[in-house]
Amino acid sequence: MSPVTRRIAIALLGASLVLRLVAWWVVPSPHLSTNAVTDYLGGAQILTDGDGFRDPSYPLITPPLYAVCIAASWQLFGKTQTPIILSQILIDSATTVVVYIIVLAIFGEMAGVICGTLLAIYPFLIYPTLYIGPESYFTFLFALFVFLMIHALRQNDWRYFGAAGLVLGAATMMRGTTQFLPFFLMLVSPIFMRVQRRFIFGFLVLALTFSLALLPWTIRNKIVLDSIIPVASAGALVFLWGSSPNFLEIDQRAKDFPTFLEWLSQEGINQPPRGSSPAEKERFIFRAGIESYKRQFETDPAGAIRFLFIKVIRLSYSTESGNNHGLILVVNSGIYAFAIVGILLAWQRNIQPHWFFLAIFAYFIILHWVTLPLFRYMVPIMPYVIAYASYAAAVLYERRRVVRPQHLGAMKGE
Repeated sequence: MSPVTRRIAIALLGASLVLRLVAWWVVPSPHLSTNAVTDYLGGAQILTDGDGFRDPSYPLITPPLYAVCIAASWQLFGKTQTPIILSQILIDSATTVVVYIIVLAIFGEMAGVICGTLLAIYPFLIYPTLYIGPESYFTFLFALFVFLMIHALRQNDWRYFGAAGLVLGAATMMRGTTQFLPFFLMLVSPIFMRVQRRFIFGFLVLALTFSLALLPWTIRNKIVLDSIIPVASAGALVFLWGSSPNFLEIDQRAKDFPTFLEWLSQEGINQPPRGSSPAEKERFIFRAGIESYKRQFETDPAGAIRFLFIKVIRLSYSTESGNNHGLILVVNSGIYAFAIVGILLAWQRNIQPHWFFLAIFAYFIILHWVTLPLFRYMVPIMPYVIAYASYAAAVLYERRRVVRPQHLGAMKGE
């Protein structure tokens, strides 16, 4: 890292820290979500005061790593949320620096500075640092994974692939979104790159180390619960919530979901009895989601197809509460437009390995299109959308700087 790069990285880190600390001071404390109370704080409570992971009542809706971080904070600093929030502010500020270094390596210095500056002020990265939730930790770990993968693809070094798998495993234990990503990358990489034996070996190492990172939790769930649950049980639930336009937002879901359960019962599909295993509950929830889709296609095929299209669009702006859709679109509309230009420019100039960003976009879009389309699920990949937007801005600036002196020279008759 050159002295200039180091100074820019330090400046971005400082600016990110200051802005997030100011936001913490100014913005009212967000309310605790259900997940925060039952899964994160509740899980940490079991870890510190109960039987730990031996307790079969430990919540399985989300992966356990964030609750482990909270429990560790409580052990060190007492039962207060302040150290947790401060750690999220620090780690999200570090994310700005990691992404700056990634963009610097792929798109150049100016794009890196623009991207780092935008990330430092981007409100949808700042806000998650202020509440109890794993988003800031996950986004940092995912950025570290991207950093390692860029090196792995450029140097074709199995050690980077292995380290990337371990980091992605930790990210998945923080939030289960990425549990299928290594296998998706193995499938799509031949589309974008020439397949060589060493690359095949590297991706196998990635899958192996990733699986090893998940293995202890999988074994725990088999021993304690007699269920094969590699990560968490929320996947089936968000699939169900995303299976009908009446379930996408909380208020509408609360009104219509009991009626849907009654319809399922009339169709002979009943909820598992009390005391059923998590795997049995998960199978019922997944089947309920399938039945919801089938019902729509049987009664209104055109409406069902329209709903699938709307789900893709909702990824760019929607919230589960139904609030702030317009605000999210206003803030991001320019970023989306510049990002499309940046993707076209990178493709035209054959910048490598920018295809890796496209593969990540495809994975997140497909996964959350199939499940619950919320913008907050897309926030961890927004740094790379902003990276493309920054590259487009840098190219346009450079072109203007080249054209302007030529124009002035022509005016002077040179």
